Amino acid sequence: MEEDAKPVRQPQRRLNPHMQEVVRSEVLKLLQAGIIYPISDSLWVSPTQVVPKKSGITVIQNEKGEEVSTRPTSGWRVCIDYRRLNSVTRKDHFPLPFMDQVLERVSGHPFYCFLDGYSGYFQIEIDLEDQEKTTFTCPFGTFAYRRMPFGLCNAPATFQRCMLSIFSDMVECIMEVFMDDITVYGSSYEECLLHLEVVLHRCIEKDLVLNWEKCHFMVQKGIVLGHIISKNGIEDAKFVWNEKCQKSFEELKQFLTTAPIVRAPNWKLPFEVMCDSSDLAMGVLIVVFTDHSALKYLLTKQDAKARLIRWILLLQEFNLQIRDKKGKVPSEWSAQDKRHFFAKIHAYYWEEPFLFKYCADQIIRKCVPEQEQSGILSHCHDSACGVILPPENSYEGDPIRLLVALSFQGCPLYVQGM
Repeated sequence: MEEDAKPVRQPQRRLNPHMQEVVRSEVLKLLQAGIIYPISDSLWVSPTQVVPKKSGITVIQNEKGEEVSTRPTSGWRVCIDYRRLNSVTRKDHFPLPFMDQVLERVSGHPFYCFLDGYSGYFQIEIDLEDQEKTTFTCPFGTFAYRRMPFGLCNAPATFQRCMLSIFSDMVECIMEVFMDDITVYGSSYEECLLHLEVVLHRCIEKDLVLNWEKCHFMVQKGIVLGHIISKNGIEDAKFVWNEKCQKSFEELKQFLTTAPIVRAPNWKLPFEVMCDSSDLAMGVLIVVFTDHSALKYLLTKQDAKARLIRWILLLQEFNLQIRDKKGKVPSEWSAQDKRHFFAKIHAYYWEEPFLFKYCADQIIRKCVPEQEQSGILSHCHDSACGVILPPENSYEGDPIRLLVALSFQGCPLYVQGM
């Protein structure tokens, strides 16, 4: 914990009847397993939230003897909103392994065994002095964890450190471990079976429990970190290119070659330089710059909707900051200019790539870009179909008055210059 950290007690949140039953069954299950215990005098109290989860992918054999994965089924996970606790927790920067290096080491073997830890976080015991900090409140009381729960900012780093300490002499030799996913491999059936025996003996020795429903033994291919691996290496996903993809590709090329994106820098405007100071790995801090000022309150909002809470809980494992990049009005504007601008701004709306205005006569008119104004004025005043009027009332009879950007300024100036 940070030195200036102050305990925070938060009230419970409302849950609908279905979610209450989910919480009730989860609390009873954890109490029976000894993972949580009732507590009444904790200085730290966090609210409960229910989020959806996927129970994983099951590999089965079809009628042709091929191994295929079934569709994942959805369930519910009871989580605790530890945002206030995480904000004053000293961060653990233990690194996760690089995905490409893990895939490179596990691919190219003829036989694999895939093991999955059973409720991985719950297998790590919390220090007795820190257990009260995990206290949560729900409609059925306040409870504290004896085992590490989901939602703590240091949980991923702690779990990865624990797994590496268990298998430190085996990693990169006969197996790879990424969080609770263990991959055992061998150059032959007998060697893979021998490696599996060594790994299972270590699991028994260290009391590491596996989820047998998600374990697959002596298979020739499987999914590791979302990629299919086999003796042929890392298999590419099936390439799909349809009419929709082609249309999106053409639009992307158009956007990348238009002036608003590909242009020389404007040296009259200020420049902002951002860089990563890490020399061996990617930076551990993610900063999101946005002009959406309300977004910066996402991580501190007390009573957010369930969908926002689910996003927040998923972001708790990252060291994330959201900073507001405010839009500014021109510095040369006077107070009267600002009042005039903001008083009428509600009448305009943007529809890419045009600006429109709701006018008093209930007509929606397009605002003409500056580069098109002279051409339209030339057509209205110089062509055979144009209307010739004195400069002071040109806007009254000119068809260009339908285009609000030119109504009162462009016409007189253009006529005077003729």
